[in-house]
Amino acid sequence: MEFVFLFEKSSRHFTRFMQLLKDQREVKIKDVKKVIARSTYYSLVIKRVYRINKVLREIDPKLYLAEPTFSIASKEVFASIKRCELIELDMKHDFFILRCKGEK
Repeated sequence: MEFVFLFEKSSRHFTRFMQLLKDQREVKIKDVKKVIARSTYYSLVIKRVYRINKVLREIDPKLYLAEPTFSIASKEVFASIKRCELIELDMKHDFFILRCKGEK
């Protein structure tokens, strides 16, 4: 099942985050923090992503907007946030558009 999830842009911080996620499927947390303050990222962006993920998972358990990932290279841990490969993200005017390719 394919469907479109549309929601209005609200804050400039979340819009910046969504722009990063639109441009790259996986975004390093340090790159996110270059455009969004750390406190805003945790207090606003993560909460909103969590709520969107919750709605998408009610539709299809395999769907989510983005999830945190961790990788280890040269004894360093790199944190990133990765967009679901079943979701295409677009922005038009004052709206975010998620095109979802669910399986139901």
